[in-house]
Amino acid sequence: MYRYGIELSYRGDAFNGWQRQPNAYTVQQELEDKLRIFIPQAGQITGCGRTDTGVHARYYAAHIDLHYPIEDIRDLIFHWNAVLHKHVVVHNMYPVAVRWNARYYATSREYRYFISRKKNPFWNEFSWYFPHDLDVNSMQIAASYLEGRHDFSGFMKTKGGQKSGICTVEKMYLHVSDDFIVFQIIADRFLRAMVRLLVGTLIEVGKGHFSPSVVQEVLSTQKRPPQMILVPANGLFLWNVTYPDFPPVKEGDVKGKSPIKLFPEFMDEI
Repeated sequence: MYRYGIELSYRGDAFNGWQRQPNAYTVQQELEDKLRIFIPQAGQITGCGRTDTGVHARYYAAHIDLHYPIEDIRDLIFHWNAVLHKHVVVHNMYPVAVRWNARYYATSREYRYFISRKKNPFWNEFSWYFPHDLDVNSMQIAASYLEGRHDFSGFMKTKGGQKSGICTVEKMYLHVSDDFIVFQIIADRFLRAMVRLLVGTLIEVGKGHFSPSVVQEVLSTQKRPPQMILVPANGLFLWNVTYPDFPPVKEGDVKGKSPIKLFPEFMDEI
């Protein structure tokens, strides 16, 4: 058996999330079906996690097991990309240890949520247009309460399916400019719709509907007020996934950093 790690990106607006479903078009299905044109015996592609319908992935890692080695990886990637949906791209494939797992070996995941403060038709698919005034200082205070190890069950969509709500948030921060507010959150794991509910909660704080302490109350009771909103999916990106040993380090590489450049510099420099 030969295992290969895969680095890819996708726009979520064309798909019903990552995971294959019986009656929905997903990223996993698109990748697997198109790969079988070239490798008919190719099995399931295991991803680093699920993304919901409409959520984008700047960087996504996966792995697949094959019965024989790929003779020319560059050639396979070229032809695979040629038949893939225009909203999906495979950047790289690497031989990895058979024990390596894209889902379970990840040490952290980073999401970013983009709010555009000015109307811009070129950002409609990638941000939530929200031109209203917000108390950013109160939002930043509330965001600081989210850092650390907590039970985030109160910020999980109903019937999320996870057995535990415990997550460790390494960083929750707001980057503010004249044009955008960018919510950056890094954690070891995430619950279903957790990021969109966290951002919605901070928005309500910024609007003055709640004090920053509402975050502490939800974390302690696992119950959120019914007024909390679930922000639209189009502003959310899975931005990065970190592994201790992937991709394999080559001369000139910076370990743990992806060379993928897809967006304007200001987005990558956060």
